Amino acid sequence: GILLEIAGRTILDDSYNANPVSMVAAGRATGRLPGTGQVVAVLGAMAELGDDSPAIHEMTGRQLAAGPVDLVIAVGKNARPLGEGFDAGGGVSHYCADLAEAAAVAARRTGPGDRLLIKGSRSAAMEEILPLLDEAFTSHGPTGKN
Repeated sequence: GILLEIAGRTILDDSYNANPVSMVAAGRATGRLPGTGQVVAVLGAMAELGDDSPAIHEMTGRQLAAGPVDLVIAVGKNARPLGEGFDAGGGVSHYCADLAEAAAVAARRTGPGDRLLIKGSRSAAMEEILPLLDEAFTSHGPTGKN
């Protein structure tokens, strides 16, 4: 992945591919990044998992809830079970229909010192959220409050 900083938040852009093992590993890696705030995973769907895809997404969400991820922002309907699993595992998730909505939620729910993971399969085009985050974070000002 690529490390970036936008508006005081450290971002691990690991958006080019995803499978259950790499998603959980990336969540853990994000928690080890420097920063004092929360760990937020902005996740798109994982592709090519076959008929069990929803169950695999749900299980992956549960594993992410074991830590250190504090919040999952699931983007797109195929990623919704990631959030459902995260919730079932004791976490808090937000479901967003698209990247623009996800960027707005991330701007509302994060602030300087927080660490964010951006991840999803190639088909989810999660890297396209980066300019949206840049815009959303700066328009919300330094406190993250609108």
